[in-house]
Amino acid sequence: MIIEGDRQKMVAVANGEGQTKDIDAYKKLREEAAPALATLKENLEDATAILALPGKYRRRLRATNMI
Repeated sequence: MIIEGDRQKMVAVANGEGQTKDIDAYKKLREEAAPALATLKENLEDATAILALPGKYRRRLRATNMI
């Protein structure tokens, strides 16, 4: 069950014993994703540099497996 409010989503989560509890998914994600978002903000240009290349090179470079 998801209840939408002012940028808040409450989600009912079932544990292994079949019991459910409500969690604030927005708050939980904001707290847990903060370090990843900070890293992305600092390195966004580096992370998207490949998009400046022509398509044939992007396709080849999008993975490290060159087989």
